Amino acid sequence: MRRTRAPAALLGLGLLVACQTTEAPSPVTQGGASRFSVPQTPQPDARKVAERKGWVVEAVTGSFAEPAHCRATRPGDSGPKLTFQTSPGRFSVLIGTPNRLLAPGATYDLTFAFEGAASESHTAQAVDSDTLAVRISSLDYEDITDPYARAKRLEVSSPRLGGHIAAFPLAGSNWAINAIDECRRIHTKS
Repeated sequence: MRRTRAPAALLGLGLLVACQTTEAPSPVTQGGASRFSVPQTPQPDARKVAERKGWVVEAVTGSFAEPAHCRATRPGDSGPKLTFQTSPGRFSVLIGTPNRLLAPGATYDLTFAFEGAASESHTAQAVDSDTLAVRISSLDYEDITDPYARAKRLEVSSPRLGGHIAAFPLAGSNWAINAIDECRRIHTKS
């Protein structure tokens, strides 16, 4: 009788151990790399520092990809978004183009036609699938920002993107440009 009990006890113990050590299948066994989620890079913290004339100015902490900067946006606008962004030695214009599919990292030639100021040609880079960034490096902040602060309207076009992209009213932009410059001097290292 002892012989019969020992193998049965060992078999029972083996089944118990096997049941307890069973792990959930790994993502690789559940369909390969398509099951892995892309790690999200944490977004830098943004703190509102001013709001007026439909514009909101925020101070944004630095990250690995982007230094500390200040930005001005018009959150109430529907459709394409216009954002001014500034950091020491750089002024950027970001254009959200939700109706266009951009190739991230690709460059696009843009024409900025200002109502009340001369047109400008720029090269923009797609920072993601629907945002273009024109980055202008200069120490002469006032000369660069003058058309954005003084003009009544900005129209953006690109031959590669089918012509007209968007038109933005610039009401209150003079205040926004001055406010992000002040924010830059206070909240970023100059």
